[in-house]
Amino acid sequence: MDRTRGISLTLSLHAPFVRRPRGDQVREERWFFESLSETYLPLLEIFERLDTEHIPFKLALSLYPTLCNLLRDEHLLEAYLKYTDKQIEFGIRQLNKIDGAERQEQRRLAMEFYNQAMDKRIFLTERFDGNLLRAFDYYQRRGRIELLTTAATHAFLPFYAGYPEAIQAQIETAIASHRAAFGRNPYGFWLPEMGWSAELDRYLRSYNFSYTIVDTHGLAAPDIAESRGSFYPVRTPAGVYVFARDFYAHRELEGDQAPWHMDPLYRNYQRDAGYELPAEALGAFFMPNGARTQTGYKYLATGDKPEDLRLYDPEKAKARAREFAAAFLDARISRLKAAGEYMDGIPISLCAFDGDIFGRFWHEGPAFIEALFRDGARRDGFQFITPAEYLYRQDAGSFQTVMPEFSSWGFNGYGETWLDASNDW
Repeated sequence: MDRTRGISLTLSLHAPFVRRPRGDQVREERWFFESLSETYLPLLEIFERLDTEHIPFKLALSLYPTLCNLLRDEHLLEAYLKYTDKQIEFGIRQLNKIDGAERQEQRRLAMEFYNQAMDKRIFLTERFDGNLLRAFDYYQRRGRIELLTTAATHAFLPFYAGYPEAIQAQIETAIASHRAAFGRNPYGFWLPEMGWSAELDRYLRSYNFSYTIVDTHGLAAPDIAESRGSFYPVRTPAGVYVFARDFYAHRELEGDQAPWHMDPLYRNYQRDAGYELPAEALGAFFMPNGARTQTGYKYLATGDKPEDLRLYDPEKAKARAREFAAAFLDARISRLKAAGEYMDGIPISLCAFDGDIFGRFWHEGPAFIEALFRDGARRDGFQFITPAEYLYRQDAGSFQTVMPEFSSWGFNGYGETWLDASNDW
């Protein structure tokens, strides 16, 4: 058995189902295009660079059935190409308009955003014949990534405990979608919003899922004396393995004081040219109702204060993301080492996040992920690993039988994000 400590980066990639064949635009369609440009394609570009340079990387991705349908929808992909064409056309107008020595930095930024739009268009059309599901499957077959499935419609499953047909329909639809996309059944099941309750145990086992993931307190509650906490999975009474996400990894990356939305060097997600420029300069970047939309050309950094108007510097921002990646990795290794001194078995840090953080909301997020793997390749004493691979390497008799507590990653860790006194009727 491999005694090396493990870090498992696990991302949830999801999008609401939206398809308007008549051609009228809706905001949710723009959200999908933004995620495609800022998160999904950059991830695949990272995989390609690392694979080409023989730098080892392992991570798990949960692809929602709705997203799988969107990614293979020819109408939507054609609409996305038209969207990138609008970005390219907008970039040309920006480059022609921005002149003068005092505006060279802004022009350089416009050129970078223009090149990024061109690169995304070329990557989508020329790599994997525009089939992104085939691209993800390619890296899965190479053993670089592991693909999980999840509930068909992002349902908070604990609320459906009294409706077995609904839970079965959510799971069966997800399995059918995953098999249609990748030709195999998934090992893991991502719980939407990490919503777990004891009733889900038998459903996951009956559909032959090996594991799932819960929020930290699902395995760290005081009355779960048998659990080793969040650094080692447990086995439920029905036989499903359950991981807990790393609480400190979540706090460091997604907490209120997390650097990705506090650091003044990072790109300001809110300050887009589509909201800043005169209407006549925006071309096609309007909704049918006349509302402005994001263009992807964001010239300002976050700054120390909301009123700061500092130009974004991509190189400095990426350098800061690499520093953050090194510190994040140091913290994971340190906590794994400490956990290993107080427990039997090989500890794992399962770092589970919403995938849209890395790119769509935090522009430097993909650079952070790439830096994690590049930095990790130079270190000893740990390895990046997928959840299924980690389970395979452990002694089957080492897992304790525990029923996790009702939990989620919603506000306060339970179900009040979706149900409280205001809507319980």
